[in-house]
Amino acid sequence: MQFHPSDPRDAAFKAELDELSRNISADLGRITTRSEQVRVSSSDYPEAKERLRGIFAVNAGGLSEEDAISFEDYSSEPPTGIHLTAIGGSSDIQWRFRDLLASSQTLQQEYNDLKRRFEGKSMAKYREAKDAFVTRVLEGRAPA
Repeated sequence: MQFHPSDPRDAAFKAELDELSRNISADLGRITTRSEQVRVSSSDYPEAKERLRGIFAVNAGGLSEEDAISFEDYSSEPPTGIHLTAIGGSSDIQWRFRDLLASSQTLQQEYNDLKRRFEGKSMAKYREAKDAFVTRVLEGRAPA
């Protein structure tokens, strides 16, 4: 089955993502941005990528690999980032980070502090600091 950007299921898909985001936001408290990971099988990845391209803008500076890509929606409140990954692929880690973050108020505070520190500043520097933070959290290391 092929989906087209005008497919009515795309609106339902976006609504599902929005509902998921609201639930996560409620669980984590007020956040300045939200980020969702959409995980699909490697065989469904190309179709999912095209469907999301029909709904969201590609994040030009974000994740872009053979089995993963980032999208963005700055029209939503808060702004949303969507990471599409193939299950088991090289970038299929966001769900682990999300679960660790959701389970620790200390990590949530650290992450929000990191975002606030870089608000209005260089996106490249923010991504560098965020990558270091995510790596540290996934490796279970204490703050430096």
